[in-house]
Amino acid sequence: MKDQHTLIKGYRNLSQEEIDLMNEIKLKGQELGQLVSKLYSVAPRLTKDTEVDEYIYHSQHQEAERWVRLAKDHLQLGLMALTHAVAKPESF
Repeated sequence: MKDQHTLIKGYRNLSQEEIDLMNEIKLKGQELGQLVSKLYSVAPRLTKDTEVDEYIYHSQHQEAERWVRLAKDHLQLGLMALTHAVAKPESF
């Protein structure tokens, strides 16, 4: 459906500059999402050391994953805040 935002209370038309900013934020979000995915896949290798026992390895691995999850949450929150700053919705 065309112009859906006009049917949702609190939304407004954006200027071309605002649309460009929103698209730039979305692009950065995709890039950051790819980086987070890459970090999830390498987290086990970041902590693997043949000199440590299995318990310490799993503890370090869990710690690395925890930090990646925390970074993901904060990055998503930051991106949402940026889009909110540009869109300036009228609703709470």
